[in-house]
Amino acid sequence: MQNIKRFEYIDALRGIAMLCVVLSHAAGAVLAYTSFGAAEFTILRNLGAMGFRLFFVISSFCIFYTLERHTREERRPVRNFFIRRFFRIAPVFWFGIVLYTGIFGWTGPRWGPEHPELWHYPLFVFFLCLLHPQTHTTVVPGGWSVSAEMLFYTTLPFLFRFIRNLATAACFCVFCVFMLTWATWMLRPYVEQVVFAGLPQDAFAFYWDRFPLILLGGFSFGILLFYLQRSEKLMKLVTRPEVSLAMTIVSSVCIGLLAVSNLWFLIRPHFYCLCFTVLALALSTHPWRFFVNGFTVFLGRISYSTYLLHFLVLRALVEWVPPHAPEIVMNPPSAFFVLLAGGTLLTMPLAWLSFILIEQPAIRLGNRIIAPDKQPGAVRES
Repeated sequence: MQNIKRFEYIDALRGIAMLCVVLSHAAGAVLAYTSFGAAEFTILRNLGAMGFRLFFVISSFCIFYTLERHTREERRPVRNFFIRRFFRIAPVFWFGIVLYTGIFGWTGPRWGPEHPELWHYPLFVFFLCLLHPQTHTTVVPGGWSVSAEMLFYTTLPFLFRFIRNLATAACFCVFCVFMLTWATWMLRPYVEQVVFAGLPQDAFAFYWDRFPLILLGGFSFGILLFYLQRSEKLMKLVTRPEVSLAMTIVSSVCIGLLAVSNLWFLIRPHFYCLCFTVLALALSTHPWRFFVNGFTVFLGRISYSTYLLHFLVLRALVEWVPPHAPEIVMNPPSAFFVLLAGGTLLTMPLAWLSFILIEQPAIRLGNRIIAPDKQPGAVRES
């Protein structure tokens, strides 16, 4: 088993992804009440939104890593995988449903103008809100990405069985990037005009960026990352500091350039995922302190609760700042900084409480259920 210290870069990448998400929503909030610097804030919003793709890359990498390990350690690793994932994801998400409903009511808007309706709730409870264009963020803001994770988990037994080396991982990645993107484009008229006939066009504003076949491409890069790290020849090259540093700089620059590019909206996320894969590969051998440090590692460890709660903090700031500090609202860059810094730093204590009071006890409960199935000498998952 690899040393836990080595995987701090994974937590750091989660923390960076979380910062990107807050950045995106802070920029979006500024755009909602000013047109000053609209182009710049639009770029920041688009760049930050790619933090979701980084989450998906890291998620599938970690899942393949743990599945590989548990296959050797447990009698029923697939069953145990679903138990682990359920107790890792469901308790905090269901707490989010209760929290947002308790604060805003059954049909009150949470983040943005969308109002939840009663029929939305079952889709959130069963992690299916990604599938309908009108239910991505209504009950729990950002719930679509949690739904994407849970839907991806249903494919894991099949993917883990048939993707067993770097060649098949690369083929699967290429298949997702090109064939599934093409399939999504072909399905678009049918889905809009037949499956969801009658919905206004603006209901699909974010639907295709988040379409399951497109998101599967992001997960495929995480699988590719897992097998790239098992290539001794490649890792021997990446271990050289100058190579790792070059990969880090080039991937970071490319991520920035993508934010201002005019690439086709269905293919651009895959290029982001490719850059994130290169960045993760570089940091796995040399965790440069700019990226991997105490702050990003800690934020990464509490990133799930931070993600679900930061909408609440940002909304409170958006409502509190204008009447109490109107001079900040008159200066969009200052407003953006307040929302970004406040949305991150004020959410972290709340997320930490959620982490120790809900996430960790739920994970321990899942581990206790799995414990009798472990082989002698197995390592307990934390």
